[in-house]
Amino acid sequence: VGAGAAMEGRGAAVACIRGVEGVRVGTRFWAAEEALVAPGFQTAAVAADGDMTLRSSLPDIARGLDWPAPYTIRTLCNGWTAQWEAVPGGPVSREARAAYARAVAEGDAERAPAIAGEAVGLIRAVEPAEAIVARMMREAQEALARW
Repeated sequence: VGAGAAMEGRGAAVACIRGVEGVRVGTRFWAAEEALVAPGFQTAAVAADGDMTLRSSLPDIARGLDWPAPYTIRTLCNGWTAQWEAVPGGPVSREARAAYARAVAEGDAERAPAIAGEAVGLIRAVEPAEAIVARMMREAQEALARW
């Protein structure tokens, strides 16, 4: 199973050509109507492009998770990430963690970063998962037929 950048059928077709039997779709389904994601984060994802992402440990630090150094998470850049990138150790105070938790609960995409992969720029709308799968399958079949 291939993972990463499977946002559209063409990416899935490329993965199949490279020998995978399926793809794991993450960010695209995160922006599906059925996803348990706050609308504010989905709106931010639709407005974003791939250059608006950042790999860091900041969200894990804010959640009190102690992941080993090489493990980070990709999020959209926003005011929160800009603020905390400049602070050694990140948002470790009780107040900073509480503010982050509130922003996540409220779906505030400026005070907490939306989790999204680099291919987020390919998302044009929040749609039903069924429509996403149908389009991806059609696009993959068309791409494979051309190649």
